[in-house]
Amino acid sequence: MSKNEFQIKRTAFANVTVPGHITVSDLSVQTGAYVPAGAIVTGIRMFAGGAVTLASASNATVTPYVYTQALASDNNILSSCAILNVIKTLVLASAQGVFIGTGGLVDVDFGSTGTAATGMTGDFDIYVDYLYCPDHD
Repeated sequence: MSKNEFQIKRTAFANVTVPGHITVSDLSVQTGAYVPAGAIVTGIRMFAGGAVTLASASNATVTPYVYTQALASDNNILSSCAILNVIKTLVLASAQGVFIGTGGLVDVDFGSTGTAATGMTGDFDIYVDYLYCPDHD
């Protein structure tokens, strides 16, 4: 038997603020946005609505996670994703979507090395689009 659930398409929203004194070599920011187990992530958008300063961290990567599951490719370069007042779509870890085996909060990881790991400030909105039907088997 099939059902038509009007709440299948959902979006988890998170705001991430990074102060300038933080080193982004291994920075993980946990958000309050939750994605349930059994969901299929279909897209991620990033919007920098506040001031963005990348300084030497322009080649840092940005990768959203749910629990320990990477949602996006680790090739999403921050300077390409965090452009003031421009909506950017991040490349998913799998082009067809990402299945969430263990639900959890969205974490946003920033990564860089050496001197390229300092001088970043930003206020970013992250939108994680996913499909979820609580009645699935």
